[in-house]
Amino acid sequence: MRKKIGILCIMACLFAMGSLPAWAGTRPTELTGRQWILSSDSEKLAFLYGASSIVAIEEIGAEKTGRPVSRFVEGWMGAFKDMTLPEMQRKIDVWYATHSDQADRNVFDVIWYEMIKPAQGK
Repeated sequence: MRKKIGILCIMACLFAMGSLPAWAGTRPTELTGRQWILSSDSEKLAFLYGASSIVAIEEIGAEKTGRPVSRFVEGWMGAFKDMTLPEMQRKIDVWYATHSDQADRNVFDVIWYEMIKPAQGK
Protein backbone atom coordinates (compact mmCIF):
# COMPACT_ATOMS: atom_id res chain seq x y z
CA MET A 1 0.00 0.00 0.00
CA ARG A 2 2.79 2.42 0.90
CA LYS A 3 4.50 1.69 -2.39
CA LYS A 4 1.30 2.57 -4.32
CA ILE A 5 0.88 5.82 -2.37
CA GLY A 6 4.54 6.68 -2.99
CA ILE A 7 4.17 6.04 -6.71
CA LEU A 8 1.04 8.22 -6.83
CA CYS A 9 2.88 11.02 -5.03
CA ILE A 10 5.77 10.84 -7.46
CA MET A 11 3.41 10.84 -10.44
CA ALA A 12 1.51 13.87 -9.09
CA CYS A 13 4.78 15.75 -8.54
CA LEU A 14 6.06 14.92 -12.00
CA PHE A 15 2.79 16.06 -13.54
CA ALA A 16 2.90 19.36 -11.68
CA MET A 17 6.60 19.93 -12.34
CA GLY A 18 6.34 19.11 -16.03
CA SER A 19 3.62 21.69 -16.37
CA LEU A 20 5.77 24.61 -15.28
CA PRO A 21 8.47 25.40 -17.82
CA ALA A 22 9.01 28.77 -16.13
CA TRP A 23 10.96 26.99 -13.42
CA ALA A 24 13.05 24.78 -15.62
CA GLY A 25 16.35 23.95 -13.99
CA THR A 26 15.10 24.45 -10.44
CA ARG A 27 13.97 21.95 -7.86
CA PRO A 28 10.32 22.14 -6.75
CA THR A 29 11.45 23.36 -3.34
CA GLU A 30 13.03 26.34 -5.07
CA LEU A 31 9.84 27.56 -6.77
CA THR A 32 9.78 31.25 -5.96
CA GLY A 33 7.41 34.08 -6.68
CA ARG A 34 9.53 35.02 -9.67
CA GLN A 35 8.76 31.69 -11.37
CA TRP A 36 5.16 31.83 -10.11
CA ILE A 37 4.61 35.26 -11.67
CA LEU A 38 6.10 34.11 -15.01
CA SER A 39 3.91 31.00 -15.11
CA SER A 40 0.61 30.90 -17.00
CA ASP A 41 -2.68 30.34 -15.21
CA SER A 42 -2.72 26.77 -16.53
CA GLU A 43 0.75 26.12 -15.17
CA LYS A 44 -0.14 27.54 -11.76
CA LEU A 45 -3.30 25.44 -11.63
CA ALA A 46 -1.32 22.33 -12.59
CA PHE A 47 1.09 23.01 -9.73
CA LEU A 48 -1.78 23.46 -7.27
CA TYR A 49 -3.50 20.36 -8.62
CA GLY A 50 -0.33 18.34 -8.01
CA ALA A 51 0.11 19.75 -4.50
CA SER A 52 -3.57 19.16 -3.70
CA SER A 53 -3.28 15.61 -5.01
CA ILE A 54 -0.37 14.92 -2.68
CA VAL A 55 -2.38 16.33 0.23
CA ALA A 56 -5.30 14.05 -0.68
CA ILE A 57 -3.02 11.03 -1.02
CA GLU A 58 -1.51 11.64 2.41
CA GLU A 59 -4.97 12.11 3.91
CA ILE A 60 -6.16 8.79 2.43
CA GLY A 61 -2.99 7.00 3.54
CA ALA A 62 -3.30 8.37 7.08
CA GLU A 63 -6.93 7.33 7.25
CA LYS A 64 -6.15 3.80 6.08
CA THR A 65 -3.25 3.36 8.51
CA GLY A 66 -4.91 5.08 11.46
CA ARG A 67 -2.23 7.74 11.85
CA PRO A 68 -2.70 11.50 11.92
CA VAL A 69 -1.89 13.61 8.88
CA SER A 70 1.10 15.95 8.90
CA ARG A 71 0.76 19.50 10.21
CA PHE A 72 1.15 20.75 6.65
CA VAL A 73 -1.72 18.61 5.32
CA GLU A 74 -3.91 19.48 8.29
CA GLY A 75 -3.17 23.16 7.74
CA TRP A 76 -3.70 22.94 3.96
CA MET A 77 -7.10 21.31 4.45
CA GLY A 78 -8.10 23.97 6.95
CA ALA A 79 -6.83 26.99 5.03
CA PHE A 80 -8.10 25.93 1.61
CA LYS A 81 -11.09 23.69 2.44
CA ASP A 82 -13.69 25.94 0.82
CA MET A 83 -11.55 27.20 -2.06
CA THR A 84 -11.35 26.08 -5.66
CA LEU A 85 -7.96 25.79 -7.32
CA PRO A 86 -8.50 29.08 -9.23
CA GLU A 87 -9.33 30.80 -5.93
CA MET A 88 -6.15 29.41 -4.38
CA GLN A 89 -4.18 30.61 -7.39
CA ARG A 90 -5.66 34.11 -7.12
CA LYS A 91 -4.82 34.22 -3.42
CA ILE A 92 -1.17 33.43 -4.16
CA ASP A 93 -1.16 35.86 -7.13
CA VAL A 94 -2.52 38.64 -4.93
CA TRP A 95 0.01 37.92 -2.20
CA TYR A 96 2.95 38.23 -4.62
CA ALA A 97 1.40 41.30 -6.27
CA THR A 98 1.10 43.07 -2.92
CA HIS A 99 4.53 41.88 -1.73
CA SER A 100 6.60 42.40 -4.88
CA ASP A 101 9.67 42.99 -2.71
CA GLN A 102 9.44 39.32 -1.66
CA ALA A 103 9.37 37.76 -5.14
CA ASP A 104 12.39 35.59 -4.24
CA ARG A 105 10.40 33.90 -1.51
CA ASN A 106 9.58 30.21 -1.99
CA VAL A 107 5.92 29.56 -2.91
CA PHE A 108 5.53 26.83 -0.29
CA ASP A 109 7.00 29.21 2.30
CA VAL A 110 4.34 31.78 1.39
CA ILE A 111 1.59 29.15 1.46
CA TRP A 112 2.72 27.93 4.92
CA TYR A 113 3.54 31.20 6.69
CA GLU A 114 1.13 33.60 4.99
CA MET A 115 -1.91 31.38 4.37
CA ILE A 116 -1.90 28.20 6.44
CA LYS A 117 -0.46 29.49 9.73
CA PRO A 118 -2.80 32.53 9.88
CA ALA A 119 -5.78 30.28 9.13
CA GLN A 120 -4.74 28.12 12.09
CA GLY A 121 -4.65 31.20 14.31
CA LYS A 122 -0.99 30.63 15.21
